[in-house]
Amino acid sequence: MISIKVCLLDDTSVKFEVERKWKGREVYELVYKHLNLSEGEYFGIQYYDKHDHLCWLDPLRSLNKQLKDPAKVLFRFAVKFYAADPVQLQEEQTRYLFALQIRKDLLNGRLVCNDKTACLLASYYVQGELGDFDSLIHTPGYLTESQFFPGQREEHEAHVMEYHKQHKGEDPSDVDRNILDVVRRLDTYGITLYPCRAQDNAALNLSVAHMGVIVFQEKTRINTFSWANIRKLSFHRKKFLIKLHPEVHYRDTLEFLMESRDKAKSFWKLTAATHTFFRQYQQTSVTKSKPKMFGRGSKYRHSGRTQKQVMESSKQSVRNDSTFN
Repeated sequence: MISIKVCLLDDTSVKFEVERKWKGREVYELVYKHLNLSEGEYFGIQYYDKHDHLCWLDPLRSLNKQLKDPAKVLFRFAVKFYAADPVQLQEEQTRYLFALQIRKDLLNGRLVCNDKTACLLASYYVQGELGDFDSLIHTPGYLTESQFFPGQREEHEAHVMEYHKQHKGEDPSDVDRNILDVVRRLDTYGITLYPCRAQDNAALNLSVAHMGVIVFQEKTRINTFSWANIRKLSFHRKKFLIKLHPEVHYRDTLEFLMESRDKAKSFWKLTAATHTFFRQYQQTSVTKSKPKMFGRGSKYRHSGRTQKQVMESSKQSVRNDSTFN
């Protein structure tokens, strides 16, 4: 047995005793059990490989085939699949963890929004942590030590305070729902950008979400290719290829040059996983063959429940949600 450390979304670290030969899914089950989490398929475990690339722990491969020395790696638990409407997630615990992820995304600049929205989101986190605004306790400067988003200044803290006053009576569960209702409307909600170049050598970023593959110029969305409009996704060397239905675009195939073959493969695997989770209704066994949508480059394997199965299971089960004070 070896001990591995997993950093959770509340920034606490937990050690788990595992076997090197264990599959990744056995590690996932340990973390789900620790968190009392029944909608675990929305989440993943990340780590940096020997090339300093951020990877998702593969549930189908053993630890010793993914990492030379798992005991020396800091694993991070994170949201992998961002639900289109996270307010509708069945479990309070799942919504709470999504809200924690959003706070990290806002702080590190991954979630881009205007100052007004950033201050509103910050005020919900303040309400969740401190409760109702009390002028005797929450005097000017009470937010000075709290950082919520890049470029936060004193004038922002005054706006956060004004919003905080408006949240009287909202409990932590209300706060989580309100946070998720705000962010689901933002273009960069759940977005990880993969730098690339278009066929005309223009610098772009690719991302994938519940609706399909998205193209950004810097952090501005300029195009979305929905799953329904995509015939095939593949990669070849450093190229990521999107083959569209003829009536959708004047070009049959769009090519994007990624930074490396590893980056192209990593993004392709994420698109395959995202499509499977959000678009397939049932996944009862490991998929080893290439689905029609996913072409040459590598084989994709998937195990676990799809979103539809997770939602149906959550509706059928009667559970007592964890209480957060």
